Amino acid sequence: MSDQQTPVQIAISIPKKRFKKATDRNLTRRRLRESYRTHKHELIKFLEYRNQQLHILVVYASNEVLGFKKIDQKIIELLNHLIQTISKS
Repeated sequence: MSDQQTPVQIAISIPKKRFKKATDRNLTRRRLRESYRTHKHELIKFLEYRNQQLHILVVYASNEVLGFKKIDQKIIELLNHLIQTISKS
């Protein structure tokens, strides 16, 4: 891994088909980004230790705008699942 590359890159997709209003898509995207930002450090440390990189694409599949607490729980579950899966390999 070179010095300029980060161990994790993330992309977030909120389908227009599920949320017609841009304000709903933007709100959901902001909540996802903030939750990831606050919990990414453990994943980054893990990947740096293993000298690996990871590219993540999060596609929001719910038909309703979830609150921050629910999104936060799901992001934590996602990051923990990624760490466990990578640990097995």
